[in-house]
Amino acid sequence: MATLAEVRNAVEMLLAEYQGLPLSMLHCNTAYPTPFSDVNLRAMNSLALEFDLPVGYSDHTSGINISIAAVALGASIIEKHFTLDKTMKGPDHQASIGPDQLKS
Repeated sequence: MATLAEVRNAVEMLLAEYQGLPLSMLHCNTAYPTPFSDVNLRAMNSLALEFDLPVGYSDHTSGINISIAAVALGASIIEKHFTLDKTMKGPDHQASIGPDQLKS
């Protein structure tokens, strides 16, 4: 939900403030769950080219397939929501993976 210029400003501030500490970037979509048509994993590669930093994917899709695809495209970090009960209240539980999917 930010422009490339806004992301650049944030990256520059973080690099200046925390010199020497590692910085990585995650491509993220704010829809829970994210429709497959909105994933746009190429944005992850655009971030890597633009900023020369390690990239990953913050995956809010159902299942694990998009996370696997993100790794195949160069993601070094995957963030995935986890739940013990998909029927619990709140927006995260339905889009989260359970223990069996996490193990996979």
